Amino acid sequence: WLVRSTTRGGETLVLKEVATTPLSPSQLKATLLEVEILRRIAHPGIVALRDTFDARGFVGLILEYCSGGSLYALIKQRSREGSHAFFSENVVRKYAHQLGAALEHLHHEQLLLHRDVKPSNVFLVPDADGPHGSCKLGDFGLSKLLAHWKDVARSQVGTPLYMSPELCAGHEYDRGADVWAFGCTLFEMMGLQPPWVEHTLPDGSVKGGLAGLL
Repeated sequence: WLVRSTTRGGETLVLKEVATTPLSPSQLKATLLEVEILRRIAHPGIVALRDTFDARGFVGLILEYCSGGSLYALIKQRSREGSHAFFSENVVRKYAHQLGAALEHLHHEQLLLHRDVKPSNVFLVPDADGPHGSCKLGDFGLSKLLAHWKDVARSQVGTPLYMSPELCAGHEYDRGADVWAFGCTLFEMMGLQPPWVEHTLPDGSVKGGLAGLL
């Protein structure tokens, strides 16, 4: 929901409602983990959590509003406009720097994997370069805390088009999986189409389904 604060000078914010009633104990734990993760992160390249509250049947997250929409939506818009609409090299470099700095903060300062880096989880905010001038990484619903920098994760999560080979194979993985997805995101930004598009059908589905893509 797009909301307006009554205590922050009318600031426009986003309310994300996460239903808790149908959640299993493990899902509820993951939801509360997302809240705790977002509470402690403060970085210019990461969507900020302003406040939280508990309500009957859901947890409310009050988040920074990124008025430029998602990188995914902007890529789709530009892909419809044709080859003249490619992002400039300067814009690609700028977004790469901002997303890279956000991941560096998560990996080395927060000891955290994002595990779902993709254009639809990258949000755009206005700056001196225009309404889509800067980008921020958001949506930590699949995040994973690391107890130690050498720790690896084992669960198979994320979005298939952006999964690293070790993740697809069900092997242990670490920060490299986020870096792979980061590369796939930049690939899509530069080419205005996702990686592995040659393996997909005209309707956007994948030959052989998920197994075929993997």
